[in-house]
Amino acid sequence: MLERPFGGVEVLRGQLEHIRLVADNPHVEIQVMPTRVVDHAGADGPFTLMTPDGGEQVAYVESQGNGRVITDRESVRGFAVRYGILRAQALSPAESVRHIEKLLRGDL
Repeated sequence: MLERPFGGVEVLRGQLEHIRLVADNPHVEIQVMPTRVVDHAGADGPFTLMTPDGGEQVAYVESQGNGRVITDRESVRGFAVRYGILRAQALSPAESVRHIEKLLRGDL
C-alpha cells in the first residue's frame, strides 16, 4: 500500500524513494494498482510466478504461516492468466513512476 504510512511518514517516504530507484533498473518494471480499482485480479491475495532454468513455470502462494508451491499445469496457467489481467488493470510502468513521484512530492 503506497499511500498508507505503516511505520510513519518517514518510513513510507523511504520505501517510496527505494521503489523509485528500483524503477530505474532496466530489468525491472514497477506497476501500481490504483486504489480506486476495488475489484481486481489480485484481490484474493499475492502470488508469485517462477520459471526455473530448464523447468516449467510454477506458482507460489502464501498466507499467514503457510506457503505452497503449485505445479499443476492448469492451476499455474490460471495464475498466469490472472497475472496478465493484473498487468492490464494496473497503471503502466511510466504512469506508476509518475504516481510514485507525485506521492514523494507531498501528496502522501
